[in-house]
Amino acid sequence: DTAMANNYGVYVFSAASSNRIGTDSNGTADSDERNVISGNTANGVYISDAGTSTNEVTGNYIGVAADGTTDIGNGLHGIRIDDTATSNFIGGTGVADANTIAYNGDAAGEDGISIEDANTDYNSITRNSIFSNQTLGIDLVSGANESIAAPAITGSANGGAAATITLSGTSPVDASGVTIELFESDGGGEGKTSITDTTTTDGSWSTNITGSYTEIGKKIVATATNSTSSTSEFSAEYTIPDINAVADTTGSDTSVDEGNTANLVGSSSYDPNSGQSITSWLWEWIAGEAVIVIDSTSETASFEAPQVAGESSTTIRLTVNGGDTDQVIVTINNLRDKLNLTISDNIMDLDLIMTSAVNTDQHTITVSSTAVNGYTCSVVEDGNLRDGANNIDDVSDSTVNAGSEEYGITTTGGGGVFADDQAISGAPLNVAHNDGVVTESVTTITYKGAVNNTTPTGYYNHIVTYTCVADF
Repeated sequence: DTAMANNYGVYVFSAASSNRIGTDSNGTADSDERNVISGNTANGVYISDAGTSTNEVTGNYIGVAADGTTDIGNGLHGIRIDDTATSNFIGGTGVADANTIAYNGDAAGEDGISIEDANTDYNSITRNSIFSNQTLGIDLVSGANESIAAPAITGSANGGAAATITLSGTSPVDASGVTIELFESDGGGEGKTSITDTTTTDGSWSTNITGSYTEIGKKIVATATNSTSSTSEFSAEYTIPDINAVADTTGSDTSVDEGNTANLVGSSSYDPNSGQSITSWLWEWIAGEAVIVIDSTSETASFEAPQVAGESSTTIRLTVNGGDTDQVIVTINNLRDKLNLTISDNIMDLDLIMTSAVNTDQHTITVSSTAVNGYTCSVVEDGNLRDGANNIDDVSDSTVNAGSEEYGITTTGGGGVFADDQAISGAPLNVAHNDGVVTESVTTITYKGAVNNTTPTGYYNHIVTYTCVADF
């Protein structure tokens, strides 16, 4: 493995074209025909000058010994292309076309492949094994290869160790298509092993990888080759992730009656990494009504809903291995003390009260109650029905009559307590009642007012207040 050093291993220049480096006259690349281009003091392969084009470098060992692994790097670049040499091919579509380009350069700025100078374009680099070079695997200098940007690998659809992982990313946009080639990295950002390729025209791409390349921690890099055959540098490395297990409380009860058992279900949780499963569960109360979680370290858990003063809730958190969490908020329904009162209108208008008629207006009160012993609603007033200094006396004979100075109310329907006209006073007057559980019990309250010849006509008013009490 001791190399006899030259300055350049192979030098192609001065408009030389259509040369093959790495195959014999039959034009077919195979392992028996490869060159070992290693140990030279300068570049292993140097392609230079305007008009130097369509040369192929395929199937060679550049920087390694004949065993394909031992380090006999070239002193500068493994391959250098410069001075407007165009449309040359490094590697190819077949497995045997791939060059091994490694250990080249003994100082900073020396690379596996260096393409230099503006207008040194359309040079294709594909399927090669490039690793352990001094600086970069592929270096585009001073606008070479149309300054094509490297693609990016932005994510994977699932975790490492899956049988198949879908990788996705971005690329330079080319209406005619960009080929994205994926490699397993050598750990230093160079593409050591070609994996697969895909084509995109819209600036984004995705493709599947399989086998050992999907193992957690594997590092992947990519190149982009545009429709004019200019190949980019390698992308930044993407590491196949160990995605945390995902906590999911789907299926858990989200509502429970007080005193009953609420079930907590974590079976929808999963681990995106193939062959791995949830190994740890932890259910914890974190907010709201305090509860004690039973079987808190199991896939399914439960708690008994406490008695609550009104509708309430509690929040339970599930944590699975890897630390991912999910929460479920469980509403606790109050069954003992639910009472709801709705008044249809809070302004009654008796209009101008005169001697000729009884003026009336009405509204409804609607009550729903879970009280087993029912409810009672009452009304009080803040004083007599009045208009300035004038007031109307309360009814005393159970009927408000036209031409009499009288004011009162009557109740009908639902839980109405009385059907005749009753006076409202400063003491509570019961207007609606029921002895059991009710849903939307409606009582109509009719207000009646009249004046006599000695009571001035007018717009009389006062304030009444309703109170409903449930008997539990």
